Formats: sequence, C-alpha cells, structure tokens
Amino acid sequence: MRKLICSSAFVTGMLLLACQQSKAITFEDFDTLNRSLSVSGTPTFGSELNIAEHNFVPGWSTISSATVTFVLYDDKQQMVTQGYAIELDGQATSFSVIGEAQLNLNLLSSLNEDGILSYSVTATSGSFWLQSARLIAEGSEPESPIRNVPDGGSTLLLGSLALLALIAAHRRISHAS
Repeated sequence: MRKLICSSAFVTGMLLLACQQSKAITFEDFDTLNRSLSVSGTPTFGSELNIAEHNFVPGWSTISSATVTFVLYDDKQQMVTQGYAIELDGQATSFSVIGEAQLNLNLLSSLNEDGILSYSVTATSGSFWLQSARLIAEGSEPESPIRNVPDGGSTLLLGSLALLALIAAHRRISHAS
C-alpha cells in the first residue's frame, strides 16, 4: 500500500512539473510603410513596433532576444545601403547586416517593460523608400500552475491513477479483515 501511494505521488508530481515548464514564444510586429524619405523633402519618419498587440504581456512575458529589420529601396528598386540613420527608442543604432540589427541589453530592457519599440528613420543623403519595418522577439512565459491547465490526457491519467490507488487500498483493507 505504501509503495502504491509513493508511486502515485511520484507520477502526480512529475505530471505537475511537466505542466509548469515555460515555453518559448515568438512575438512579431510587421508594418508595411511605403514612405518616401529624402533630404530635400520629408527627411524623417517615425513610428513604433508594438508586440503587446500580438500576445506579448508586459510583466508576464519575457523577451530574451530581438531583431529589428527595415527594408529601404531607392527609385530603381535597389536596396539602399547608405544615406540613412536609424534610431531605436532614441538611441542611434548600427546595423551589422543592411537594414537589420540585434537589440542590445538597454533596448531589450525597454522592450520588456511595455512591448513597444519606437523608431525613426532619417535620410542623410539622397532619397529612398522606407518599405517596411519588422520586429521579431524571442521570449518565454514564466512557470505557473495557474496558466497551464492539464489537457484531457493528463486529467484522465491522474484520475485513473487515483482510482487504481483506491481499488488497491480497498482490496488490502478487505483482505486484512
């Protein structure tokens, strides 16, 4: 009897731990902009990418890494490689790949606070089209037994184990009398 109760308790504990594992989540915001920027006309466009509108919950979800991408074309549909400056949350940002940057720790911290990344793109020479902006953030949700309800299979398994334990206890008590 004691062995059966210990086994049931162990299996139940393992199932509860399995239900509490945090899961990796990708949050994404994509904006199609099609804005013309030029030194002689409108040199700057600013907006924000908001993953809070796409299932990110500030204070609950946590972002561990994020990439922001801007697509810039000139009038000949050639990708623009120079003549622009980009600021993210007021910080000048350098891009290792044309139009793409990994967010540093300060920007990740800011993004974790509210899920919003503000940006501005400025033409520093010539003119170009700002076609789109995209933010892809990788994160997770914390472990919580409240948010993770066992699926039907886990419920059935736990119920079956409890029933088996009751049957075994009843048999032991009946044979002992």
